[in-house]
Amino acid sequence: MRIFFNFTRIMDIVPGYSGHNTSRHRNTSLILQRAIQLSSITISFVGLAVLIGWIMDIPALTSLIPNSVTMKFSTAVSFIFTGVSILIISKLAIGSSGYSDLSHIVLPISMLIILLFMSTHIGSIIVSAPSGVDNLFVKEQELDPVLTASPGRPSFPTMISFLLIATAAAGTLITSGSNLKKLIGGTGFAIGIIGSVALAGYALSLPMLYYSFEGLNTAMAVHSAALFVVAGLVLIISGKIGFRREVEIPIAYDAAHNSAWHSISDNKTISLRTKFVCLFLAISIIPIFFIGGISLSNSKIYSATVLENSIEILGIATAISVAFFAAVISKSILQPIMSLRRAARKIACGDYDVNVDLHSGDEIGELASDFEKMKESVVSTNRNLERLVELRTLELNEANKKLSLSNTQLVGANEKLAKQDKIMHDFINIAAHELKSPITPILLATSLAKPKDEDKQVTLSKEAFDMIVSNARRLKRLAGDILDVARIESNFLDIHKQNFELNELLDSIVNEYAAQVKQDSSKKVEFLLSCNGPIEIDGDKDRITQVVHNLVANAVRFTNEGSVIIKAVKGASASDVVVSIKDSGTGIHPEIMPKLFSKFATKSEKGTGLGLYLARNIVEAHGGKIWAENNENGIGATFTFTVPIASKILADQS
Repeated sequence: MRIFFNFTRIMDIVPGYSGHNTSRHRNTSLILQRAIQLSSITISFVGLAVLIGWIMDIPALTSLIPNSVTMKFSTAVSFIFTGVSILIISKLAIGSSGYSDLSHIVLPISMLIILLFMSTHIGSIIVSAPSGVDNLFVKEQELDPVLTASPGRPSFPTMISFLLIATAAAGTLITSGSNLKKLIGGTGFAIGIIGSVALAGYALSLPMLYYSFEGLNTAMAVHSAALFVVAGLVLIISGKIGFRREVEIPIAYDAAHNSAWHSISDNKTISLRTKFVCLFLAISIIPIFFIGGISLSNSKIYSATVLENSIEILGIATAISVAFFAAVISKSILQPIMSLRRAARKIACGDYDVNVDLHSGDEIGELASDFEKMKESVVSTNRNLERLVELRTLELNEANKKLSLSNTQLVGANEKLAKQDKIMHDFINIAAHELKSPITPILLATSLAKPKDEDKQVTLSKEAFDMIVSNARRLKRLAGDILDVARIESNFLDIHKQNFELNELLDSIVNEYAAQVKQDSSKKVEFLLSCNGPIEIDGDKDRITQVVHNLVANAVRFTNEGSVIIKAVKGASASDVVVSIKDSGTGIHPEIMPKLFSKFATKSEKGTGLGLYLARNIVEAHGGKIWAENNENGIGATFTFTVPIASKILADQS
């Protein structure tokens, strides 16, 4: 028992109750939620195992300790539905999505089954006649049951504990707030104490503590006691955490409940029709199978007189259980309708401060939500009518202000259109120049070709051929840039990722531009490549090549003399690679810096202003970032971007 009391203090670490909001407590709360879920599943699993033990006649499953008290058949069935009920209650306590409407089906059915078995046992004790439940799948009469007053009948504390659990399930459906937390916590405390006392009896070898009274009361099985302790702890924790209904309605501030808002969940809801169908089937089929199955079993072992008494007990117990079931269901389902009715009457009398506090995602919940919207609309309309005269007076001034603002906006829009027109005009001029520049050398080279008389073939010098190929590639890149811009604008930029060596790609591009610079006498640029070992990345090789080409070409274009330094190192997070291209050129013009990676952003007579725009979109499509800054020494600029490391390398590092 002392262990049980100490264990309940674990709730001091739950966020919102301990007063501390640290990461450690949040992690502990998550572990606690997992433990609650596992405990609930364990309760149902143990009950199912014992049930199979009775049906398949496996004594090792019905009695945890050889030649000791067995967990009865009805106890096993009740534990199965106890685990399910506690799981739903705990899910509601922590505010898990999708369980509020589900609870209106699962909890009543579980409650009904537990009540059927326990009320039948109690009725059998009261009238001192067998009910048939005691002998369902029971082999104890043949095996000399241990510490059992009546074969197949659980102890009084066991029956009381299950009735408390059924009450907690009913309370979850018809109460809320502090009353519900007290009910759940109190139920958990009570059944936890009952189980703890029995465990202490087994530990101290005192039969009286595990409720063994010869001829009067059956002892509680050790695994029953353990499951009651677990169930009690789960209910105590659920009561401490509190119940955050996921399906609620927006209402005005309610000081009594210290709550200003309730939200309606649009998903994972169950319609009212589905609820009624499920509950109707449950209340119709379960009692029929319960009475019919047990009566059929009794007809084989009891005389007509005993059988008649048994049927009477079953009928009375079933009637009581169904009546309780119906009362709970009527209150849980019809109460929202009555709340709406009372609210409608108050609003009809002019009381617009009424609140509709419902917790449902079905049609009634939607109706309540619409009702609240209607109420707010009426209140808003009344307020608008009262202020109508005042607003009419202010309308003219507001109209004049809007007209003035519209004129200002029109002027701004005209200026913006003029800027866009200039940008488009400049782009057309630049694009025409960029298209013309490679075409002229191609035409010149082809005009120098001389056909041979004997076979009418055309001969080209290597220089002319290389010129045609180089400028054709330039045309292709320009056309590709324009097409890529169109794809980006239409959200159709394709990225085909694969793992490849970044070092090899950078080395190839550096060699290509180094060869081009050697042929240009106006350029004296040295290329330096620095890579921190082999680096394999996950990306579209062609697109990454396009990014590096654009950045290196940009660096070479603005650097007549100096160096272009290309670096590739692993980032601080070890999940990406940082690639930088540093030049010693003219740097980035302050006017261009804010719109550097936008379309047509250029101060140069060469280039379309599309390269950096494409580079930014390609890098971002890979999940990376790109930025630029002028060098600290005032000479040149540095462009930097990141791309992710190949996934297999991350896995090896992990």
